[in-house]
Amino acid sequence: MSVAAPSPVQPSTSPVNPASTERTIASRVLGEVVVPSVNFVTLPEGLHGFAEYKEFALVPAAREGFFWMQSADEPQLAFLLVDPFLVLPGYEIDLSAAEELRLGLSSPDEALVLAVVTLPLKKQDLATANLRGPVVFNVATRIGHQVVSAADSYSVHHSFPIQ
Repeated sequence: MSVAAPSPVQPSTSPVNPASTERTIASRVLGEVVVPSVNFVTLPEGLHGFAEYKEFALVPAAREGFFWMQSADEPQLAFLLVDPFLVLPGYEIDLSAAEELRLGLSSPDEALVLAVVTLPLKKQDLATANLRGPVVFNVATRIGHQVVSAADSYSVHHSFPIQ
């Protein structure tokens, strides 16, 4: 399956409904944050290098197309993610049959693809996005997996302006 456009489904950005289920989590980056239960995702295998962390909250960042993926268990662990289709028009990720099965995907419309961002140390430098190893989520089940492509068509350090 090839995913070549962003999913119309995004983590909730609407105000939290007091009647909905929500959790409060601690974050070194975000402080204490109340997150709707629909914004929690599970990565059964974790991220590469962080396999022990499986549950995260997707919290919309101030800029459209950016999200914080905050560990539900470790306040020190948060990743900035970006919609890769905004960073690189024409971006496309091919999922193997095994990855489709692992995520329970039957259509590209069921996938939310986000790339991990590395922020620059100096303000004048560019941020980078890992376009070779995006995190793909099934929007219905909220299960995610970091897909690592063996193809070298995309970089793990794709530069882009963040300002």
